[in-house]
Formats: sequence, structure tokens, C-alpha cells
Amino acid sequence: MYPTIGFDVPAESDPLTVGVEPTHGVSVRIEPQVPHGGDVGLGIWVEGDERGSVGSALRSAPSVADVTHFSAVGGDPRVEFYRIGWEGRPGGIFACLREGDATLLTAENRGGEWEFRIRLPPGGFQRFQTACRKRGLSSTIRTIEHGPISYHDNGTDRAWGELTEAQSETLALALESGYFEVPRRATLADLAEGLDVSDTAVSQRLRRALSTVVRSAATHEGVERKVQPGGR
Repeated sequence: MYPTIGFDVPAESDPLTVGVEPTHGVSVRIEPQVPHGGDVGLGIWVEGDERGSVGSALRSAPSVADVTHFSAVGGDPRVEFYRIGWEGRPGGIFACLREGDATLLTAENRGGEWEFRIRLPPGGFQRFQTACRKRGLSSTIRTIEHGPISYHDNGTDRAWGELTEAQSETLALALESGYFEVPRRATLADLAEGLDVSDTAVSQRLRRALSTVVRSAATHEGVERKVQPGGR
């Protein structure tokens, strides 16, 4: 099963390329939508946008072809829903997702960074990272999950937040490339080539990253093991 990756993108990079910059007190959540006809658009949930700034930005964005607006969703005047269709193929982070053959699950902004959750096929992570670098977009990986999609926070969220950008990128590539599988589908040399660094640098990043993730996860779960002197 393909891994689910959670990563952050700075709000100032305007990943949607529609001029939407949520302010304090306004939350925006994005979900992929497939309307009749098969054209993929986006569903955008907005809460707390009393000035209507998000809707105005969407309607005036050159990358957006059409906007459908629903107000007071569920009877709550603070909640709005927009369905948008693209004018051509969207750029920015969405172009990077296309090049990595990624599936967008959700993207959310509560006035700070954009938090994305995506699924990538084998080989997709490296293509995605390369596309981001080519466009000057920075992303910070927060979580990697295998198996059924989970939307519950756990200790791994905090653990990934403690990694450096180099460590998170290396660990993500190792997982995606099958470095930890038995038998291995990738070697240290393969990872080093993909990251354009030495084998030693990859080994050090992995060791430090794994130490941080395991320690944080053990602390979160309240795991404590006492080892007697001379014990194993």
C-alpha cells in the first residue's frame, strides 16, 4: 500500500496560486472534488471568513475558471464551501504533486503553514521533491504512514517535527525507496545518489532521525524499559 505523507508548506509561498492567505481566526481546508464530467477540481471549506476575503481571492484568481459558493453550510453562518474548477492545469505545489503522481487527500491552513496530506506511488517521493526544488518551494515533512489512512494525531507528528529538514527528507526517501524492507529494495548508495550526498552523510542522517523518532514515540506511549547492568 502506498505511504501517506504529511508535510507543511509556508503560507507565504501561496501554494494554491490563487492569492488565498488565511489570516488569524480564518481556517481553510481543501479536498479534491470530482464533479460530473470527470474534471478534477477542489472543494474548499472556509470557516470564520467574515470579510469574504477567501471568496474574493478565488473569484479574481487567473488560475480559477469557475467558482460555486455555498454559505451557512449546516446552518452555521461561519462555515462556507467553495467548489472551484481550474483554468488549465494549476501550477505551484499542484504541479509538483502531478510530477510525483501524488494523490491529494487534504490540505489545511489555520492562519499559518499549509498542512498537506498526500499519497505517493513508488518513486513518486523523489520526483515530488525534485519538482519542489525546481520551483523553489520548500516543504517540511511531518509524518509518513503505511497502511490504511489515519487522521488521528499521535506521537509521530511530534517526532517528525523534531527532525531537521535533511533528516526528514532522508528518512522519507528511505521509507519510500524500500531501504528498510527485507530484502532491501534500495541501498545507502542509492539513497546517496538520490539526495546528491555521500553514503556517510546518509548513514548519519538516518541514525539520528531514527533515534529521534523512536525516542519521541516511546515517550508518547509512556514506554519505559529498565535494563540491569550487564543485561541485554
